[in-house]
Amino acid sequence: MKNMIFVILTIFITFAIDQVSKYIVFDFLTQKNILEMPIFPFFNILKAWNTGVSFSLFKNIDNAALILSVATSIITLILIYM
Repeated sequence: MKNMIFVILTIFITFAIDQVSKYIVFDFLTQKNILEMPIFPFFNILKAWNTGVSFSLFKNIDNAALILSVATSIITLILIYM
């Protein structure tokens, strides 16, 4: 039980530090009106938005095709599990 609490606490602290550091850097870049900040010759911090695959993957698919693909995936997983 102590090990599980340690793992959950570690995950929570890591997530919190990640989010706070992103907020601080984004706020700094916004206040200074900077789009790119070089840190090292091989590492720059860029102010950008990543909509990612989760926001744009199904944007051109209608609801019926999306429901069909999800249902097919669920049925396949059930069949594999059995």
